[in-house]
Amino acid sequence: GVLRVLARIAAGLAHAHDRGILHLDLKPANVLVADDGEPMLLDFNLSFDTTGPTRDLVGGTVAYMVTEQILDVKSR
Repeated sequence: GVLRVLARIAAGLAHAHDRGILHLDLKPANVLVADDGEPMLLDFNLSFDTTGPTRDLVGGTVAYMVTEQILDVKSR
């Protein structure tokens, strides 16, 4: 059910985080549930690689942005 889907999304995020990738735009519209019930995390357009030397300015959907991300965008 719902908890299985949420657990799979969390596992996908953990997989990305283990490799230094932060999604930065997690919201319902960026999760697709396939016909077999498997959730897929989409839209990594705002993501960045934490192992890289720099971080470019990113945006996002304000209603889903964490405070730190909003302040970062505002400060630039």
